[in-house]
Amino acid sequence: MVRKYLPLEYKHIFVDTEEKLNNYVAYIGMTKKNGKKNDLQSKKCSKEEFYDFLKKNVIKKISDEEVVSYLEKELEQGTFLPKQVNKDNSVIPYQVHMYELRKILENLSGRSFFIQENKEKILQLFEFRIPYYVGPLGRNEEGTEGKFTWAVRKNNEKIYPWNFKDVIDIEESAEKFIRRMTNKCTYMLGEDVLPKDSLLYSKYMVLNELNNLRLNGEKISVELKQQLYKEVFCRYRKVTIKKLKNYLVCEGIVDKKVEITGIDGDFKAQLTAFHDFKEKLTGVTLSQKEKEEIILNIVLFGDDKKLLKQRVMRMHPELTEKQIKSISMLSYKGWGRLSKAFLENITAHIPGTEEVWNIITAMWETNDNLMQILSKNYQFMDRIEEYNSIRKEKNLSYKTVEESDLLESYLKEIAWNDGTNREGHAAKVYFNALFGLEFTRTEDNLINAALNYGYSIILSAFTREIVANGYITQLGVFHDNMFNQFNLASDLMEPFRILVDRQVLTMELEQFEHEEKMQLVNVLNQEVQIDGKIQYVNNAIKIYCKSIFDALSGDDSSLIRFYRIEL
Repeated sequence: MVRKYLPLEYKHIFVDTEEKLNNYVAYIGMTKKNGKKNDLQSKKCSKEEFYDFLKKNVIKKISDEEVVSYLEKELEQGTFLPKQVNKDNSVIPYQVHMYELRKILENLSGRSFFIQENKEKILQLFEFRIPYYVGPLGRNEEGTEGKFTWAVRKNNEKIYPWNFKDVIDIEESAEKFIRRMTNKCTYMLGEDVLPKDSLLYSKYMVLNELNNLRLNGEKISVELKQQLYKEVFCRYRKVTIKKLKNYLVCEGIVDKKVEITGIDGDFKAQLTAFHDFKEKLTGVTLSQKEKEEIILNIVLFGDDKKLLKQRVMRMHPELTEKQIKSISMLSYKGWGRLSKAFLENITAHIPGTEEVWNIITAMWETNDNLMQILSKNYQFMDRIEEYNSIRKEKNLSYKTVEESDLLESYLKEIAWNDGTNREGHAAKVYFNALFGLEFTRTEDNLINAALNYGYSIILSAFTREIVANGYITQLGVFHDNMFNQFNLASDLMEPFRILVDRQVLTMELEQFEHEEKMQLVNVLNQEVQIDGKIQYVNNAIKIYCKSIFDALSGDDSSLIRFYRIEL
């Protein structure tokens, strides 16, 4: 086109490399001199700048109106001379690239024996992606757990795209990937937590909330509690105070002036999975165990619908295609904080009776919430401690937890003033190990509310001791925020934060009200060992602060007395 209409401009458009000349050379970033390609990265121009150059220096000089119309339309649409490789290639569908590759291979198959023989392998190489849930493919020594690998192998063959599914057990690897990221039971060592939407865990959540319900200040009877569970929670997906009150009034149990207390607003817990199975799998009889397996698989493989469908089809061949599709469309995410073993396998004799109950049965047959069930009125905590002591002796220690290795490495790497932010990284690993991978300290939730409240209790105790010893709370060592009135207390309290963390971890928070706050205040009355004696935490803080001030006065760090506690 240029040679035909503008032969004298050819060199100016396709060869010259002058400064601020946004011609074709600047557009592609390359020119030829003496038969050699020269890279012009520093003089490259954008597509828009190149189009402006064409409008001013090419289109205006062409006399053929049809050609001018074509060029103007292409420039306006942004489709004139597109680069083969640029950031806009991402909008080209993968299928187009695949189609292009297939055509290339078809054209070359007749000319090249190598292409003809390896055509399918080349296509598989193009399509191949290592699923994120399979992870690194490095081998582990037989019988050992890899620290950064979890892929489950069917055999020890070398892995290629064309034998990947024959060597790697994709489903087992995916389950192992999820399992290694999930937390363990709050109370029982080594036991996997239940999915948050598990039928069993949902029942526990509802009962734990329902057992606090009071009508006109009085606890409801066990029979009424069970009636509400069956006829209200099993009927409505979301139970509100209004629905509850309407039911109670319609049944003649209370009048319209009834005062409902014991819960914060509407009920937070609900039987989501129960209603999903009731509505979407009509005409199919599944056991509780089978439903729980389906829920678990949705949580584990919900992000890969194809894999989820395959697993459900293999587990339940009796289900229709429509039912399997309905199941694969369900979305359950997240994990609870308790295990099946905790709720169902731990049993104890019930005082005053000859019956033996597990924890979920005790919550069904009484109006006690979990914290009351675990109190000294029952023997469940004794059974849990027995289980943990046996488990600990067998094979579990803190050193087996991968987070421990990370924390140890950060401890070794930390330097003065912590320029590499090892403390920040350690804090993330530490809190994720305690409260789950999704937890962050900036999130507005019950755990953070409890942690902040507990820390403020410890902070106030330290502030009191600092003032009592004649020091200024505003002048800290490492904490030096000009807006923080308690910098020194923030410094000294650091070793005592773990007491609050441990308490919050065991509280199984469903709400954060007066009772929960009192549990955190009671941290000051826990016992620790310091200076060779057993002391309450409140006294330990006094001894610890006094020892630090003595060490500062005497320039002798050996005078500092730290506390000890068994975790």
